[in-house]
Amino acid sequence: MVSRSWASPIFFLSTATLVLGGCTIAPGPLLSSGALGMASVATPSPVANAQAALPPVKATSHVRIAGNLEPMTPNGQDYSTPIKLYDADGNLIKASINFAHRSYVPSIWQVSLVPQDPAIFRIVGARWQASDSANPSLALGDLKFDQRGVLSGGSLLKREVVTIPLRTRAPKLAIEFDFGTAGNTAGVTQIGRLESNPSKSFFASTATMRDQDGYGPQSQQVFVAPVVSNVRASHYMKFQGNLEALTPIGGIAACSVELYDSMGIYHMGQVEFTKVSTGSWVVSFAPVNDDFDTDRPNWTGSQQSGRSLPIGMIQFASSGQLAGYNDSNARSIGSFDLFPKNGSEMLRVSPDFGEPDRQGAMTCEADPQTNPAKHFYSQTPNFMYQDGYNLAGAQ
Repeated sequence: MVSRSWASPIFFLSTATLVLGGCTIAPGPLLSSGALGMASVATPSPVANAQAALPPVKATSHVRIAGNLEPMTPNGQDYSTPIKLYDADGNLIKASINFAHRSYVPSIWQVSLVPQDPAIFRIVGARWQASDSANPSLALGDLKFDQRGVLSGGSLLKREVVTIPLRTRAPKLAIEFDFGTAGNTAGVTQIGRLESNPSKSFFASTATMRDQDGYGPQSQQVFVAPVVSNVRASHYMKFQGNLEALTPIGGIAACSVELYDSMGIYHMGQVEFTKVSTGSWVVSFAPVNDDFDTDRPNWTGSQQSGRSLPIGMIQFASSGQLAGYNDSNARSIGSFDLFPKNGSEMLRVSPDFGEPDRQGAMTCEADPQTNPAKHFYSQTPNFMYQDGYNLAGAQ
């Protein structure tokens, strides 16, 4: 039952459609991270009909990737990050985006799509490549970076729609892959990280899927929250996923996050997990751009290599289940404070990695895809959503 305790309730649908004062607000593509897109008010409709007006499923047509690729990665070595897609019948399709470093000067990465279950795809056409029939990959194009580590070119900047035939009853997928724009750091970057250790063949790449616009029938859930204004600062972030148990001490996993300040300005960052001992990982926040004041106590690193703010420690039992935070009795990791440089209010953010011994919490288990002999560790921490928004669409 929908609560009516507020004078002007706003109904958050996981498909990113809102109902405010009896009017349907359609912010645009669904962001899997939970953020809202540009809002536009449509014809007024009764609240009771809001969910019925939504299409039951939607095929993925847009995928956005952001984060960093380590420039010291040897030529020929790959980095992969998991993604999820939906076909027109609402079926979830799991795959990964693979980045293969091909040259240093200029720095070029070849990018491909690798299906988790190749039997779902119709492997036809010149784009498909395979070392053997069981491990095909779909060539997407390449990315080129300048000496600053900023995107400067490559075929993927054209954002051509990639058509992918399926063996299921659903029509072929038609997807635009978005890796960013030339001269901009909001997408994929290539900036050296202090944590990378070539002598140990460890390279701290963190590029991940930020969002995609498809969904299945399970997405039709209604959430209710009060309207304070058309802008809400971020104070909560939800995470799920797995940290690879076989990661060596000092190894890092990361996922991209997004935040809104009190002025409705959008900020990007990364939450990084550094393994310090068996079952113990230190969690830190690192801004992507120079939009937070990092010249404050507790921040570590240098301006050249990148500054980060330690948040606390997350601990796992030998079973791989979440055991606690900071010490054995803590049920949460606490919060951290960010000070935007644009003059907006301080952000006090509480990250949520789950409750110890509860379903849905982050885990630390060994993934069958991990191959220590090839220095490949399958990290899948996922930023699910945050509670900030800007319905006016200001950036």
